[in-house]
Amino acid sequence: MRTIRDGVSLLSRFLLPRFEDDEDPAEIAKTGVEDLYLESIDIHHDSPSGASLSSQRKFARWLSEGAANREVNMETGVLRQILRKHRLWHLIEPDFHPLPEPDDMGRALEADEVERLLNAAINSRSRSLFPALMTYFHTGVRGAELRKMQWCQVDLIRRTITVGKSKTRGGEGRVIPLNDEAYDILVEWRSRFVNVQPDHYVFPSERYGFDGEEGRLKGAVAVWNLDPTQPMGSMKTAWTTCRKVAGVKCRLHDARHTVISQLGAAGVPDATIKAIAGWMSRKMLERYSHASRQAKQDAVSKLPRLRPQ
Repeated sequence: MRTIRDGVSLLSRFLLPRFEDDEDPAEIAKTGVEDLYLESIDIHHDSPSGASLSSQRKFARWLSEGAANREVNMETGVLRQILRKHRLWHLIEPDFHPLPEPDDMGRALEADEVERLLNAAINSRSRSLFPALMTYFHTGVRGAELRKMQWCQVDLIRRTITVGKSKTRGGEGRVIPLNDEAYDILVEWRSRFVNVQPDHYVFPSERYGFDGEEGRLKGAVAVWNLDPTQPMGSMKTAWTTCRKVAGVKCRLHDARHTVISQLGAAGVPDATIKAIAGWMSRKMLERYSHASRQAKQDAVSKLPRLRPQ
């Protein structure tokens, strides 16, 4: 029987790689629907073909990387629209079952919650957790945008970061000013590395372990297996421990909600918030860019100072 996972495996195999190449979605619909249809027939007949098994394995990897139910449903919705346009959706509609979505779509954290999280992060075994959280809380970037950020995207002279690949087209390439605290954090973090190259990741892949026998006795941690050419993996372990120590129930994405809420409470215009958050279309962003640089700088300067004293 076909399931929603089968449908998304088709999407991940045939549509997402083409969107990564920034091709026109209309062209994707024309050229990709035949492949989608053939794959759906394989699944419909429970074919053990290598193509179907490969697609399912790709989808399993996608889920393991943290895709939320809502993300799965949204991306499958793209597939549904394409198949409807070409009058093919009815072939799989009877077995289509969207995944359940939580009602809670995130929240802005209270000031004391942010403080407790940052205090816990300072004492984390992961040395990257505190500077990463500080950057989240001062820029409002998405998790993947920060995880894959390279030093060539950080301009410490102009005090800005440029977002690379993003979830939305309006989000890609947007420039976010760094306020004083965010700038200081990134300068300090950069000083921990030697021979930093533009293509090195701001938060690189590294592991942690006890620093010799004394480390085992006193809990001192050392960094090993540092690879600046690879981005850090999931912060799940460090982040989970941080939340437990802080006594805060939240998601990492709530840092973004918090920034946006703080900007709104500070009276920042909606257009400026959209430009920072990446919610503008490319055309709107280009039209607004001349006036937005100073507006965005003024906006992030209104964010509260967060560094624990």
